[in-house]
This record gives sequence, C-alpha cells and structure tokens, in this order.
Amino acid sequence: MKILLIEDRLERKNQFLSIAGISSLDEYSFLTVLRPTELEALKSDIKNRNQTRLNEFDLLMIHKSAFSQSEQEIIRETSKPTVYFSGGIPQSSYTENPDTLHINSKEFYSSNLKNFLEAIAKTGKIELMRLQFGEQWQLNLLLNLRQEITQKINTELESGIFPEDFEALFTDKIMDFEWPTSMASRIENLKINGMAPNETILDDIKSVVTEMINQQLNIVS
Repeated sequence: MKILLIEDRLERKNQFLSIAGISSLDEYSFLTVLRPTELEALKSDIKNRNQTRLNEFDLLMIHKSAFSQSEQEIIRETSKPTVYFSGGIPQSSYTENPDTLHINSKEFYSSNLKNFLEAIAKTGKIELMRLQFGEQWQLNLLLNLRQEITQKINTELESGIFPEDFEALFTDKIMDFEWPTSMASRIENLKINGMAPNETILDDIKSVVTEMINQQLNIVS
C-alpha cells in the first residue's frame, strides 16, 4: 500500500495537523508527502501524460488548487482512488469510477485523517468514507440510505421504481455491507429488474436498514 499526499501550502498543513492533534505524518511508512521541489517536475510529467510516478501509488491525496482542471483530467485517467481537498470546497462529495472524494481542507486535516491512516495501517484497505465521516462512516451511509428510501416511498412510489433508481441507492459502497442473504438477493433482483409500485418491498428493505442502523448505534455508543 502506497499513498501520495500533494500539498503546496505546507504552513496551512502543519497548522491544521496541530489542531487535529496529529504530531507528524512521518510515522506512516506507506505515506509519501511530495516535497515542494518535486511538484513542478510532477506537473511537467502530467502535462506530458507521463503517469509513471502516479502509477506507483494506490491512493492520491491532492490539494485541488495545485493542479489545473486539465491536469486533474489527466490524473483521473490513472483511475486511481483520489482525494481532492481545498478550502473552497463547502461540502464533502463522493463519486465512483474512479473513487473520488472532494473535501474541505479543514475536514481533511482532522482527526478523521488519523483514523483513516491508522485503519489502513491495520487492514491495508482504503475506505474513503472513513476519511469523510470518521469511525462512524458505516452508520452515516446507512442513515443516508434510509433517508433516500423514505423519500422514494413518500414522493416517487406512484411512478414506480426502476433499476436505475436502485443503482443510485445501492452503490458499490453500500453493497459492501453484509446484508442478510434474503435481503441481498432481493436488492440485486430489484436493481436488475425494477419493480411495480409496491410499498411493502421498500418497507421491508427500510426495516432491515433500520435494524442495521440500531446495531451500528450499539457498536459506537
């Protein structure tokens, strides 16, 4: 596991790390912090579509304003999981293909970063949701899912539920959960075939999600 952090505002980085109670990033052997003197060389490589250096890493964490929009598009072509942080990002957002998280700099350099890096050190897994939501990231995903299901039941059921709706609801990250066997097969069937208006099925799904939320609450309480 190798992670690259690109930050061109070192004073701000050190200030935020101090506030978050993170004394140093050097303890994480898998994390490379790009030196300011190396940034221009990397930008030159990117402009020439030379992705050799970036391909060495499993995750890229980048101060967004360090690269132009066209350079960011070239970085996207690496298909590497990427975190963009910036003081100009008002609200965190996550997209897939490739996994990309946009997050405010103050939220990025927080205790969530320490939790994220320590989890990687233990498991070797990249969980961007942990960086966004912290240790309770699974609970937050389930709460958001339940809210979306409720909205479907209350506002969109009359027009029916179609496969694309379930693709949006049950993303790859949500599907990483260990659902009950009957529940998992039902979700997959709905994603593939859609469904006629049937509040019972959605209510069943909502009930299971609520139960999983309660389990998570017991874990984190």
